[in-house]
Amino acid sequence: MQTYVELVMKEVMSYKHLPLKASINGTTFDTDCFVMAFANAAQYGNNAYIAPMADIKDGKLDVCLVRRLDLIKALNLSYCMLTKTLAHSDSAEYFTTEHVKVYMEEPIMYHADGDYLGKATAFDVQLLPLSLKVVVP
Repeated sequence: MQTYVELVMKEVMSYKHLPLKASINGTTFDTDCFVMAFANAAQYGNNAYIAPMADIKDGKLDVCLVRRLDLIKALNLSYCMLTKTLAHSDSAEYFTTEHVKVYMEEPIMYHADGDYLGKATAFDVQLLPLSLKVVVP
């Protein structure tokens, strides 16, 4: 829990404006953000809830957009993530969709499920419902 708060505070202090273009549900818009998270489940881990209303079985992708932050908004963001109230705060904007396209002018680092994967200037994100095959004895 404390790790997330410390990380958010560190990032807020060194944050650079990240302009991007996003296409969600057929609407394309320009924005800037601190983070854009794509979630199928409600929490990041360690009881930090990025998309508290996400339903892992609905076949939909929950997109959490956190725009520019100052120190006060960052503290509120951290508190809301830990109390599962981020969806009801003014710190984040949510979208539910099946497909997202994101474009940036400069490459940014990205990760999936906490693992660093590289840098890119474009992302095409979607869920493949019922695509995980589980075999049990």
